Amino acid sequence: MGLMERRGICLDDNIFRVCSVGRGSFEMRPIDKKWKIGFGYGEKYPPELQKILKIKYHKGVDYFCPNGASVLCPVFGVISEVGENKYKGKYIIIRFDILQGLSKSIYRFIAMHLSKILITEISPIVKVSKGSIIAKTGDTGTFYDGRLHPHCHCQIDKFDKGRKIWTDIDHTFIFGKV
Repeated sequence: MGLMERRGICLDDNIFRVCSVGRGSFEMRPIDKKWKIGFGYGEKYPPELQKILKIKYHKGVDYFCPNGASVLCPVFGVISEVGENKYKGKYIIIRFDILQGLSKSIYRFIAMHLSKILITEISPIVKVSKGSIIAKTGDTGTFYDGRLHPHCHCQIDKFDKGRKIWTDIDHTFIFGKV
């Protein structure tokens, strides 16, 4: 199916995304293009890492970059959570909505393994702009012995209203073809 524009929403190969209307294209890479992807969405984890994480497939994109590289917000949204745990390390979650026809879908962007989070206020009314620097890359959290570190894991999840759970989705509709 070709690109179709309707009320600022594009349908390209059955993927909805905000078009170049008003604020510009929706697609934006969260890490500078000079840094390569080391581990992509849907790639199978080595058996040792499957045991640690209790999942078989990678749910996001790992950008291999030096400690302290800037992490850009790829969407217009609100900060819904900032924290740290043994798996994600330091992380930030940004919630955003996309209008699809007459219904609204809820998504979240997650950046993990950060060294520093630059957002200090967390509130559903505090908005973050697309392109703003939200964090610095790092090497916190769980990593596999053979993995290069530091890196930034970026992930997009969609809220499944029927099952009331978050499900991971292919990153290309946010980050573009990387």
